[in-house]
Amino acid sequence: MKKKVVSVILMVLIVLQSGIASNLMVAYAEGTDDYEGIIKKYYVAIENGNVQEMMNIYSEKLAEYIQPFANDESNMINKQGIYNIKNCSVEKILNIKSAYSENYDGITYNNCITFFVCVNMDVYNSDKYYRNGMNYFLISIGENTAKNIKIYNIEIPDFKDIKNMVGENAAEEFYRERNTYLYND
Repeated sequence: MKKKVVSVILMVLIVLQSGIASNLMVAYAEGTDDYEGIIKKYYVAIENGNVQEMMNIYSEKLAEYIQPFANDESNMINKQGIYNIKNCSVEKILNIKSAYSENYDGITYNNCITFFVCVNMDVYNSDKYYRNGMNYFLISIGENTAKNIKIYNIEIPDFKDIKNMVGENAAEEFYRERNTYLYND
């Protein structure tokens, strides 16, 4: 019995040292079945300018809404919206609402989770959607009727949400800069 336990422990140590376990963890984190992995994959697609990958991650309705903007060459040339982002890295993903169903845009999503996401960005020009530094998003992901897991809603959180999640100073800085672009104050 002791030999079996020692053998198992040795195998675990070998696997950990060889990096196999860390490779499996990376594969799991990037898997499309993992909601947080979907968020990370989404921002990698944005950073790489891979519009098709973004569309694959979106729900059908969200893809239909975004597609005309994404395909508009003037948005690419003028660095508008997602084309304004040079680099981005997901810094924090916080689950703020889990295990619910939602009817959104006439489609019912199950096993929904809404995340508060902090993304550090380097942009060409700060605007009302993206700015240099930390950006905050609420991302809702759920399972559609075909059992596909998709991002069906992305919003910029309100002041109170940012304050509750990362602090009042971060919320004030974010909204001070955002309001400059929204209201010219």
